[in-house]
Amino acid sequence: MDDVDLTSTRQAIIDTANLANSHKPEPQGQANGNCWQCKKPVPDKHRWCNAICRDNWQADNNLGG
Repeated sequence: MDDVDLTSTRQAIIDTANLANSHKPEPQGQANGNCWQCKKPVPDKHRWCNAICRDNWQADNNLGG
């Protein structure tokens, strides 16, 4: 396998991941000043305090894609 084949394979993997992530539904609801997962205070218009809480909330609510 040469460099062109490796690049093509890597690009196919990236494209597949991007396509899978593009179909994740957007959670419904308004930010309320607290993280939706752990309930810690968050800045205006934020729903989660970090990506871990977001991912856990999405998994708990079957929104992981």
